[in-house]
Amino acid sequence: MRTKTLLLAAALCAAGIATSMAQSNVYSLNVVGYYNVVIPGKGASSGRQQIIANQFTVANNAMNALFPDGTPGIEDGCQLFKWTGTSYGTISSYELGAGWSTAPAGPDVTMNLGEGFFFKNVSANPLTLTFVGEVPQGALSTALPVGRWIVASKVPQAGGLTTALEFPVAAMGDNGSQILQWNGTTYAPITDIEGGAYSQPEPNVKVGEGFFVKNQGAATVNWTRTFNVQ
Repeated sequence: MRTKTLLLAAALCAAGIATSMAQSNVYSLNVVGYYNVVIPGKGASSGRQQIIANQFTVANNAMNALFPDGTPGIEDGCQLFKWTGTSYGTISSYELGAGWSTAPAGPDVTMNLGEGFFFKNVSANPLTLTFVGEVPQGALSTALPVGRWIVASKVPQAGGLTTALEFPVAAMGDNGSQILQWNGTTYAPITDIEGGAYSQPEPNVKVGEGFFVKNQGAATVNWTRTFNVQ
């Protein structure tokens, strides 16, 4: 995948930081950057939810490190919901002055690469979450077990789910599997997979967007790709 397709909706600090290792011809290429995810204000509802994802390698991917107490725009009552495969078993809630706390798992929750999360904005104003970190490179793989899971690309890249992000639609078979994208109020579009292909137009995914994959097959499918910035 060429650099021009990377971070189509984001901004790289693109320090193509190539540093030579002592007495060798091996080079380490690190690319760091940021992207923004905007969650609409709650309007007349109790909160607006959006499926978001951390797509950077960071030193600490816990909520209190990514968005610490006092992060502008995050108000009392904002929440992060982590899907367990059958329910939102882990809910992290924000309290001004205390930061994020999670029930029932403990004091915090991590936003791991390859996972998607519902974020609930309780403010009347749109909330901009800024993610900063290192672009993952090399061999990347996300397991898609049987059932329904919230996942995301491990690379901050926008575009067609298969043509750009190399989602393994051909491996999903012909068994009622689906891609479900959340539009802020409902799951739409819902894209059926039939015969290892999309029955509707290929889903397009934004940088920082998570989505549901419904795997109706008999075995885990692995979303595997090799990504390098060169």
